[in-house]
Amino acid sequence: MNTHLQTLCAEQILRPLDCQFAAMLAPDSHPLLQFVFALLSAQTGGGHVCLPLSRIIPAAEQGGR
Repeated sequence: MNTHLQTLCAEQILRPLDCQFAAMLAPDSHPLLQFVFALLSAQTGGGHVCLPLSRIIPAAEQGGR
C-alpha cells in the first residue's frame, strides 16, 4: 500500500478496509489507481452506489482526459 493511502487511513479519512481493498486490486506502482479503488470502496461503504467522476476529474465532464 502506498504512503498516501497509509496517511489517509491513519488520519481516518479512509477506512482500513478501503485501503486494503485498494492494495489488493492495484499494485503500489499505480498509486492513482489505488486511490480510485479506495475512494470507490469508501463511497460504497457510505451507501453511495455511484462514483461522481465529474467531481473527481473535472475534465471528464468536458470530454477531456
